[in-house]
Amino acid sequence: MKRNTLFISILLSALFALCSCQSSKTDEERALEYRVDSLAHIKADRALQNRRFVIMAERVSIGRAGIMLNNLRRETNFVYVVDNDAVIQLALENGNIGFNGLGGITLRGSVSKPRYRVDKKGNISYSYTVFGNGANAEVDIRLFAGSDDAQAYINSPFHSDRMVIYGKVQPYNGQ
Repeated sequence: MKRNTLFISILLSALFALCSCQSSKTDEERALEYRVDSLAHIKADRALQNRRFVIMAERVSIGRAGIMLNNLRRETNFVYVVDNDAVIQLALENGNIGFNGLGGITLRGSVSKPRYRVDKKGNISYSYTVFGNGANAEVDIRLFAGSDDAQAYINSPFHSDRMVIYGKVQPYNGQ
C-alpha cells in the first residue's frame, strides 16, 4: 500500500513539473508575439482605412440563436471591399443549391456611408452600407485592439436575423 502511494505521488510530482515547464513562455517569446500581433493590427487598420481589405470567414454565426457554422471554406465565405466595390458571400455548401449556386447568397454592390471610428481602448469600428442589385445590407466590422481578429456584423433590412462573420482582416492584394 505504501509502495503504491509513493509511486503515485512521484508520478503526480513528475507530471506537475512537466506541465509547468511546458506552459510557461519566456518574456522574449511574449514580446515577439506582441510585436507580431501589433504589426498585423497595423496592416489590418491601414487596409480598412484604404478600403482595400478582405475578411475570410473562419466561423459564421447566423440568427438570434447564434447558430454557429465552423470549418467553412474561406475561399467561398468572405466579406471584401475594394475602393467602392463590396462583396458579401456566404456559401454553406450543404448540398442545396442557393442563390449563388454554392448553397448560399452573394451580395455584390457599392459602398455607401463609410464610417471609421476608434474607441478609447483602441478597438476599431468600420461601418458601411452595401447597395446591390435588388438588395442591400449594413455591415459593421469590429477590429480588436492589438490584433487582426475581426467580427463583421451583417444586417439586412429585409430580414430580422443578423449574420456574424469571424475572421482576420487582411489587405486585399488583387488576387
